[in-house]
Amino acid sequence: MPLPHISAVRESLADVRNALIDAPWTTNVDLGDIPHVPIHRPTQDAAEAPLSAVDAPAPRTDEAPVDDDPSIIFEIPPELDARLIRDALGRTGGGDFERLNEAIGTDALGWYFPFHYQIAQHGIYLSSKGILQLAAQCFNRKYSDDPTEDLSRKLRYSAHAILRHEAFHFAAECMAANWELATGAPCYIRARTQLRGTAGYVEQEEALANAYMLRGFRWISSVTEGARAAQSLKAYVKKQPVGYNRGPDYVATDRYEFGCRDLAFNYNRQMDLEWFAPRATFDSAALYPNATRIDWRRCPIIILDEGGLMAALGIVPRFIGKVADIAESSVFGRQLAQLGTGYSRKWQATKEKLRQSTSARGLDFKPWKKGGNGCFSVRVDRDVRAHLRNHLATQTWLAEEIGRHDAMGH
Repeated sequence: MPLPHISAVRESLADVRNALIDAPWTTNVDLGDIPHVPIHRPTQDAAEAPLSAVDAPAPRTDEAPVDDDPSIIFEIPPELDARLIRDALGRTGGGDFERLNEAIGTDALGWYFPFHYQIAQHGIYLSSKGILQLAAQCFNRKYSDDPTEDLSRKLRYSAHAILRHEAFHFAAECMAANWELATGAPCYIRARTQLRGTAGYVEQEEALANAYMLRGFRWISSVTEGARAAQSLKAYVKKQPVGYNRGPDYVATDRYEFGCRDLAFNYNRQMDLEWFAPRATFDSAALYPNATRIDWRRCPIIILDEGGLMAALGIVPRFIGKVADIAESSVFGRQLAQLGTGYSRKWQATKEKLRQSTSARGLDFKPWKKGGNGCFSVRVDRDVRAHLRNHLATQTWLAEEIGRHDAMGH
């Protein structure tokens, strides 16, 4: 059964007294004239979202399983490197990475604005400064021989990390909303106040959000790259404030699931009720839509380019939601035939996934720098990849070649 859109959840919460409030706690969601790129907007929320159009409509929640995160692509100029990024961050007041990390934690790089606050656009906000800081100063290992590919990959890892942290806050709010809808008593606003530590945030929730972030790097397609990126990110997390720095303690699946259940019970205990769910027999994990694979498609995602920093550096973030129609070159047709009849079926299955979402599980859809501008690579199976070219002027796609990884230059 597909999950309800957040607009429907909010409409139901309006019947729970004091569940929703008007005043936001931050001005960080007041977009004003700040350049921003709406990476994703759930279809049903379009009427309430003051955002410009995205590349493609959002996939339905009942479609094929998708990867844990959207395939955000960063196009960068060939002359850009980490040194130029650090220089630009220093000029815009965003260069003191260590201080921000130790004082504020992951939420210095992005933030989540809840749907319980009605006055502003809810969703996940990724800061351009945060993405660039993490890429230049946390993911500082070399992953490839091509510096532009290396930097583009680091930017993707950075966006991936920040988005996962904030996505957990979205999942926690959905959990709280389910308590409210089940009991008729407000929960989220009160718990966010009562559970805060002296630093002004819910320490347990920040630890779990960082754990969900770290867990995402266990499944990067290259095990070696994933281990290196996870190692850098883990070191970054350990320097963060209390709560945040406990993220590594919850990465193991049993510890993570225990933490999620415990957080749900702690929210429940803050409700104005005479009855509380028994810890020994009630499965509080059921209140999360899915805490181990959070469905980002239900939440708006926006990249804020404060001060036009990405634009000044020539970085263009993109999200290609789906690839509906693909023509095939004559070379592609010959190469596909040479692979055998089984690959004709596999290619058709790959195209069907691309029609639904470029983030469909197993596609590993990403730019292919060696192919030049507009060239993308997609996995057909563990041995074979295809290269597609996007002609922006006509918005058409052409499958140019297909073959085994080594023959394709991967």
